[in-house]
Amino acid sequence: SAQSAPEGAAVLQALIARAAGRIEILAGGGVRADNAALLLSAGLRALHASCRAPLPPRATHVGATHVGAALQKEGTPDRRDTGAAEVRALRDRMNAFSGEPA
Repeated sequence: SAQSAPEGAAVLQALIARAAGRIEILAGGGVRADNAALLLSAGLRALHASCRAPLPPRATHVGATHVGAALQKEGTPDRRDTGAAEVRALRDRMNAFSGEPA
């Protein structure tokens, strides 16, 4: 089974054909601007993406010393949040695919 929408594009395409317009199939999981065309080519018209971008490392004040990422424990996941540039890139790719102006 696929671990992400791009990996499951063929299955999504089959589901879209089987749905025959009765329902809309929404892809999510691993959706990014660089793979949007693959998913749209499979027949998807709706994509769900977090469009995550890295946040600056957490900073802590220890006395008069400013300590940043060095205090984060090894294995701590990157801090991420929705990024405007990532949203814009995905929107632009979707618009380009549909022929709508950017």
